[in-house]
Amino acid sequence: MTLLTRDEALKPNNHFRIEQVDVTEWGDPDPVTGEREPKFVFVRQISSAERDALENSVIIQKRNKQIFDWKNYRAKIAVLVCCDEAGRPIFKPGDEEYLGNKSIGPMERIHNMHKKLNSFSDEDEEELVKN
Repeated sequence: MTLLTRDEALKPNNHFRIEQVDVTEWGDPDPVTGEREPKFVFVRQISSAERDALENSVIIQKRNKQIFDWKNYRAKIAVLVCCDEAGRPIFKPGDEEYLGNKSIGPMERIHNMHKKLNSFSDEDEEELVKN
């Protein structure tokens, strides 16, 4: 093992890990059989700056208190982490409202993969809510 140099550390990193997540429920059913073809998205690791922005986006100021805003929390995560095989986002900011109305199964799988890939523990989430 060798010491990482500053130059190595500051190189752009486009090698964030991605994992496949099943979202079959979101696909269209076959018109004849009614069966859904298996569908998936990729979920990617995020940068430190992206995590900070996500956390800031779910904290609102009410009077003299900071409150966790659950509105479309999982949808915000999906917009941030869902990508194609090259790591390019498949959703755009503003898609949260639409995604927030999708079935919870795929959304929860996306959320769980985000937590796994991005070292985001249940305790981290609880800390956000508590503060």
